[in-house]
Amino acid sequence: MWLAYIVLVVLIMFSAASTGLLSLVWRYDVTGLSTAIFLVWLLAEAVGASQLLSVDQAIAEGSRQLSPADVDSEALWHRHSFVFFSSELIVAAGIFGTVVGVIIALMPFFGLTTFDISTIQPHLLGMFNGIAVAFFPTAVSIVAKISLDIHSRIHQSAVLTLLAQRNKVR
Repeated sequence: MWLAYIVLVVLIMFSAASTGLLSLVWRYDVTGLSTAIFLVWLLAEAVGASQLLSVDQAIAEGSRQLSPADVDSEALWHRHSFVFFSSELIVAAGIFGTVVGVIIALMPFFGLTTFDISTIQPHLLGMFNGIAVAFFPTAVSIVAKISLDIHSRIHQSAVLTLLAQRNKVR
């Protein structure tokens, strides 16, 4: 199951890269938060995939070769805690990106004392750039969070299967 998930993630990344979506996000997100979120997501996926692979291999080896140390339930959950932490960190970074983007969007208007369209018009481009900064990290963090949540559900299912195997051995 983990292999199908990894293939799906790679296909989605390839699609995003080939359509130019990734380069668009990286080019216009001046804060670099989208890139940071993306890198944390990649790291969490890599760490989680290696942990999921080890759980799947233990399941495949069968219950006859399982020692209690191999299936210590607390250790199995603890090893995956980085993925859980990364998921929460990504959400926080996305929300922070939204706040930073809104501040950037509104900065040109901080010094204005009157509402005159001729004074506001030159600042509109800066406002739209700020809105882009607000939405890019948010969108990237939402996609990454959903991906890591699916990954965590797959891991949880694999761990529960492994623990059920261990209980049959006893």
